[in-house]
Amino acid sequence: MDHPSIIVFPEGVQSQHRRPQFEAKVAEYRCRQATEFATAPVDGNPFWHLNNRAKIIILERVLTEGRVVRTELFRELYFVPATEQIVRYVDWQYGNPFHTAFDVIFDYVANGGANVSGGTGLPSTS
Repeated sequence: MDHPSIIVFPEGVQSQHRRPQFEAKVAEYRCRQATEFATAPVDGNPFWHLNNRAKIIILERVLTEGRVVRTELFRELYFVPATEQIVRYVDWQYGNPFHTAFDVIFDYVANGGANVSGGTGLPSTS
């Protein structure tokens, strides 16, 4: 699988439809962070906690700045003690939480999540 290097928020009518979905998705990730991951990582594996944090950071950046460059954000998070584990941790089964999260958010923005397997998908805005 190719790993996209840039996420760009859609413009025009598509952005008007997608913005509420992405804002609701950030709220879902934040709720998950505050409940499911507040006390202990799922199955004792920190991957899911870190992956969820990465999704929040990436999607909020897309909403506020309109685009996210993978390598720039990776470097930014790498040198901040509060976020360094998001990019430094690697799970033998799931890989790196940051790169996995970036790929998921890219697909949500580019394809509405058509290629994302598992998870809850984008919320309906109707």
